[in-house]
Amino acid sequence: MAKLVAQTKRDEEGRQRAEKLDRAKLSFQDGYTTRDQMVQVCDFFMNKKSEEGLRDKLSFLLSHFCMLRGESVREMELADMQMISLQNESKNRNCPALICLLRQGKTNQFHRLEVAATIRAENTFICSLSSLAMYFVWRWHLSGENFPSFADPDKWYDIKLLKGGNGITTPMSYNTHLERIDEAFKAAKIRSKAKTHAARGSAVRMAEIDGCPEESIRRCGRWNNKALEGCYMSQLPREAMRVLAGFNKDPGNYFLRRDCRDPPISLQCQIYPSIDEMLQRHEEEDGVEINLAAIGFLKLLKELRIIFIQDSVELRERYPDHPIWRLDLFDS
Repeated sequence: MAKLVAQTKRDEEGRQRAEKLDRAKLSFQDGYTTRDQMVQVCDFFMNKKSEEGLRDKLSFLLSHFCMLRGESVREMELADMQMISLQNESKNRNCPALICLLRQGKTNQFHRLEVAATIRAENTFICSLSSLAMYFVWRWHLSGENFPSFADPDKWYDIKLLKGGNGITTPMSYNTHLERIDEAFKAAKIRSKAKTHAARGSAVRMAEIDGCPEESIRRCGRWNNKALEGCYMSQLPREAMRVLAGFNKDPGNYFLRRDCRDPPISLQCQIYPSIDEMLQRHEEEDGVEINLAAIGFLKLLKELRIIFIQDSVELRERYPDHPIWRLDLFDS
């Protein structure tokens, strides 16, 4: 059997050479390898000045920082998202981390629980948490979409993160995802054989270039399926999360100058204003069915509104004409 496998590989190598197939496929020339290139992709989406532009930027950044396949990011729902606070990442404060729960995908045919995670990026313009905050602000403050009711899972569990054109429970389609990434890559002069899958491979190569250990990259991309990790461990690839976000792989180096001061509560409460009351009701079991997903998502929103206000300073300077700055918040 081993001889047959070896012969098959040799035959395939011979075929590729004979057909002059592109030898740089899946190499460092295939995709992107710098944060400057990522900024160019994000610029393309931000300059759309639309909800779709913010959605497409978010799909790109989540695919990169969480090493997600295209189908995984498209099928993600609000109930799959949580926020936790990581200790020992910073010398002066805890580090917020976005947690995405995955139960579907090409390599997850049995719907086991897998985890993808990321932290705030050192570069504001490619920060996935900042992008997530902006997208939610647009949806629930500018587009007219009703803020979800978290009192009952039936009313919000099916809401898609990246919604398509046929309602909040319809995901962005594969063709739309493919077209948007292709447009952005062409604008940024990025050459990639893959499109919706490109960010996953490019993130691996960037993490490797920056010195991230192979084991952490494997965990970040969920290429390990050991029983211990699948059932009991947090699975958080913290070294890869640090490196991809632009920090040293060792703990204690997380620092963002823009995170040194929290915005006043009076400003925070202008974003997603009902979440404080709803979170209190869930934590005290006050007239609602206790739901850990609701608690986790509401805590995420509390952190995102801080991130949105903090990051708006730099983002407004780079994109001064974006419609999101028309919010009353920025005239207060």
